[in-house]
Amino acid sequence: MEYKSCNLLEHGICFYETKLCSCCYTPQGKSQSTPFFYPLYNGEKVSTDLLFSKINRYREYSKNNKYLYPCKDCYKLENRNWSEENYIDQVYITHFKNCNADCIYCITEATAEDKKKKTYNIMPVLNDLRDKGILKEGCEFHIGGGEFSIYRECNDIINTYILSGFTEICAIATNGIAYSEAIFNAMNHNRAVIIISLDCGSERMYKKIKRVNAFNSVINNLRKYTKTKTCRQNTFLKYIILPGINNNRKEFEKFLNIAENFGIQGIKIDIDGKYCSRKNYILDKKDWNYSANIIDYAKNRGFEVETFSFYNQCLAAKC
Repeated sequence: MEYKSCNLLEHGICFYETKLCSCCYTPQGKSQSTPFFYPLYNGEKVSTDLLFSKINRYREYSKNNKYLYPCKDCYKLENRNWSEENYIDQVYITHFKNCNADCIYCITEATAEDKKKKTYNIMPVLNDLRDKGILKEGCEFHIGGGEFSIYRECNDIINTYILSGFTEICAIATNGIAYSEAIFNAMNHNRAVIIISLDCGSERMYKKIKRVNAFNSVINNLRKYTKTKTCRQNTFLKYIILPGINNNRKEFEKFLNIAENFGIQGIKIDIDGKYCSRKNYILDKKDWNYSANIIDYAKNRGFEVETFSFYNQCLAAKC
């Protein structure tokens, strides 16, 4: 049946630290009504009856053009024929806060204690969903964090689901401070891509944004991650625009020079989520002008440019 919906509402699951949802997006900051499966969750096995009763409820809302508050104006919605079968083929893993950086834009607001806190193991839950036939072979994994390269189940997830070929693709967000041979192997076998938020092109700016002295470590690890053609194709550098901090052409040029030096063609552009929230997702003309200028500049230099979550939410609000 044709109606307006999105794949996360239809077939998605998102693991947070204390809740289980169908979606990890918060269109224009509307987080209070995210479609929940479990508003309180701590790694227990997922009830398939509960899971699909809620998915079917959200599906009926969509068919009747009645959306939950955060979904109503979301840019992810699209009108097409949706499969109404009950399965999961899009998984977001973002339930851990362990991290080796302290980025000024981080939306998790994790304290030093939060980063040390042990959260639930996700492998038993994934295995249970797979064994029940709910988690579909050929699914997508999207991994956030925290920092996945230092997460205790990193190798198990990659070996069981990524390198095995169970997933079609896995997108891993990482800061690149720690190198993971398991992640490299997944990239080299064309089973995963990494998105490194470098956000700058100089050590001075890196320390200001990340609040750790690790710029040279990231550069060294980029050298390791891009040592094969396949891995270079599966590496993306992200530049999160922080108005008043890194929104200058010179810093962005240095950032592109790093990408060019390592043979990286894929560039992701986003805007600081906290800034977007403060502006109620209505950006100033100067913000749009800067982002448009750097996107055009990167494209003119031969890079493949894609805009990211918060930028796209602001664009949707503008339209």
